[in-house]
Formats: sequence, C-alpha cells, structure tokens
Amino acid sequence: MICKSKGDDEMPLVIKEGNISVGAYRIVGRKLPQLCIETGDQLEFFGEFNSDDKANAFMQALAKFIGAEKAENN
Repeated sequence: MICKSKGDDEMPLVIKEGNISVGAYRIVGRKLPQLCIETGDQLEFFGEFNSDDKANAFMQALAKFIGAEKAENN
C-alpha cells in the first residue's frame, strides 16, 4: 500500500494498492473535493468534503490508520 502525492490540480494525497486508488479528487465542475475510488479507468464518487483542508486531514488520518507507506515525490 502506497501513499503518494498527486498532481497540482488534484488533492495532494492518494492511497494506492494495485490498480485501485482512494483519494480526495478535484473534479472539474465541482466546487468541493470529492472522496473517490478509482479502479482502472473508472472513478466512483462516495462523498464530498467541506474544504481542501478537511479532505487533506481525512486522507492523512486514513493513511496513518491503515499504515500506508509514504512514497517519494517524483
């Protein structure tokens, strides 16, 4: 399980295992970050965060809770 940063236009953290990613995504047309699961080329929405700070705090806590490793930023 890897915890790594995403691109500049998306939230800074995604947790990835194989071809499944869980993260707070910035989606065009939506004002707030979305909690999503990405499997291959499909993106499924599960919720919406109140702010970028709350999304980041949630993803940091989730990564710590499940023991995800921090990957080096490329």
